[in-house]
Amino acid sequence: MWTHRRTFWLIGHWFFIDHHRDDYSANLHTERKKECDAVKKNYKKLLDDKVRGGLPESVLEEPGIWTFPAKCCFWVWMDKSQLNDQGHPFSLTAQLRIVDKLEPARVQWNSCDSDDQRVAHLSSSLRKKLLPESERRRYPVSTQRP
Repeated sequence: MWTHRRTFWLIGHWFFIDHHRDDYSANLHTERKKECDAVKKNYKKLLDDKVRGGLPESVLEEPGIWTFPAKCCFWVWMDKSQLNDQGHPFSLTAQLRIVDKLEPARVQWNSCDSDDQRVAHLSSSLRKKLLPESERRRYPVSTQRP
């Protein structure tokens, strides 16, 4: 991860570059894309090698293994022309409430009070893959810090 820290930052802090604007923007866009694509390819190869070496594929569905989307955008602000019921533009707080409701996985790690809440938005096919509660109890999360 240390080796690719710049790329992880680029993937997690996506911003748009108008690559038609000038040579600098075009070069910045090209270099960023090349870096991100190389890391994604290396990461996929690493996971494929581990699976071929005996790692159960179900491990790849664990949150610690999930990858970022290539061009993640955590939240797009509403245009001021979007009005609430009172005829005013939505406040940033109201926009966050809306996006949290529409995309619960975005904030689920620190906002759920139970396992049921944590998985409420999952599809039935993914729910079937969850370990039963009795099995999950065998792997408690430690509150101790190293």
